[in-house]
Amino acid sequence: MTPEAAAAVRPYRLAMFLMLAFGLSWLAWAPLVLAALRGGQATRYFHLVGGMGPAIAALVMAGLSGRSTLRELVHRADPRRTPSMWLALAVLAPIGLYVIAVTILRVAGQPWPRLADVGASKEYPELGRALYWAANILCYGYGEEIGWRGYLLRTLQVRRKPLVAALIVSVVWSFWHLPLFWFAAGMLAMGPAEIAGWFFSMVTGSVLMTWLFNSSGGSVAAVALFHGVLDIVMGSPGHPMTVNIMGGVLTVWGIAAAFRTERVKIRAN
Repeated sequence: MTPEAAAAVRPYRLAMFLMLAFGLSWLAWAPLVLAALRGGQATRYFHLVGGMGPAIAALVMAGLSGRSTLRELVHRADPRRTPSMWLALAVLAPIGLYVIAVTILRVAGQPWPRLADVGASKEYPELGRALYWAANILCYGYGEEIGWRGYLLRTLQVRRKPLVAALIVSVVWSFWHLPLFWFAAGMLAMGPAEIAGWFFSMVTGSVLMTWLFNSSGGSVAAVALFHGVLDIVMGSPGHPMTVNIMGGVLTVWGIAAAFRTERVKIRAN
């Protein structure tokens, strides 16, 4: 979306985007919530499908704004239009965080994770590693980031400072996850303290991805790959403290990024 087109987006259009993004995702997740409330089960693939809600909503709203707006959003999602250094960072940084976490645990006396578990899925083991990676990056990476960073953040930054826009997106992004507290295993087990920590991680994660989005010239591909690969490595079977250590390092990185975010403007690709 060009700055001129984004400036023309009135509040009701942002409201339409949010209603569509939430409506599509929550509708897809409804069978999982209902099954959990009844003590039953529904196919886990509804979880994957629901991740596409923000992307579909963004593409619809961009299309309503005109072909040029839709074309720009699609171009920003194309990794071929992103400098390779940012794509490399998006993929290697989450892997590096995982290596840091398991190394800390090894020093503390825990065994190394099994190689077969690295990048594997606890939720969709039947998919196999390659298909799971592709589905995760598509549904959770691109599915979320085309909407949250590619459309919502891009629009908010026209009139707001990047840090303020990042904080607004973090609140929207967190609330969007609400149904997962009824059926996602990791979130079902959270108490009040864990939920507060999770929300803080969403805030710092939003700031970090705002920095990555702006620094890469507004690349949806960069934030989508970062998001997708991070979900994959954090979801790998292994010691439960691995996720906590990665989350702690990410939080520190996000706080550090907050000091850079205000000084980074989106550069046209």
